[in-house]
Formats: sequence, C-alpha cells, structure tokens
Amino acid sequence: MKRLLVATGALALVVLAVLGYRAMTRPVHEYQPPGRLVTYTVGGIDHRSIDVDRDGTVHNGAVTLRLPPPELAALRHDLDRIGTWCRPPAEPSHPDEMYYSLTYRGKLGSCRSVPGDWKPAVDRLDRLMRRSAEIKPRS
Repeated sequence: MKRLLVATGALALVVLAVLGYRAMTRPVHEYQPPGRLVTYTVGGIDHRSIDVDRDGTVHNGAVTLRLPPPELAALRHDLDRIGTWCRPPAEPSHPDEMYYSLTYRGKLGSCRSVPGDWKPAVDRLDRLMRRSAEIKPRS
C-alpha cells in the first residue's frame, strides 16, 4: 500500500511538471487579425505599439507607411528566427514596469526584457516606430 501511494505521488508530480512546462511554453493566446504580420508593443511608462500587415503596411497610431519589399523580407527573416515565447509573472512589481510584447503567426510573447532571439526583429521594429513617428498624420 505504501509503495502504491509513493508511486501515485511520483506520477502526479511528473504529470504536474509536464503540464506546467506546457503552460509556460504555450502562447498566451493564438489570435491575430487576418492580414496582420506582426504586432509589437512596449509597455510601461513609455507605452508604444506598432502593427505591420503581411503586405508591408505599417500602422503606428494615425500614421501609415508602406515597407519596400526588401525591408519587409528582412523583417520576416528576423521574425522567423524567434523561438522564445515567454510570459511575465502575473503581478508587476510596480505600475510602470517595462514589458515587451510580440505577436507573430498567432503566437503572443510578453517578456520583461528583450530575449536574444527577439533582438534583430525588435531593433528593426523600433526603427520603424521612430521613422513613422516622424511622419505627420494626414488630416
């Protein structure tokens, strides 16, 4: 009887470990609007966001611009190299805590610091944010 209890307890721990790992590695949600290539958000005190459609249309607030095909191909290349889809802890330590969110191919990752495999895509998206911020919206 004691062996059965020990074996059952060990099996329960293995199952919980596997389920916990799957929950941590599975995307937060698997939704992305049709036609959207990527959504990138920097949250916290410096909140900003940008969307890029599959055809290369960039949306940054009221500003829209179009990426040339080579630049869109380079962004896709950088995004395809991403394999980290992290989630931050549920409670931020303070209200202005920075986070970075990236939605690509229906996967959402949200991290407190930029993972290494995100860096090329995030650098490119940050440049797009700066470039589109320089354009005045049409009235």
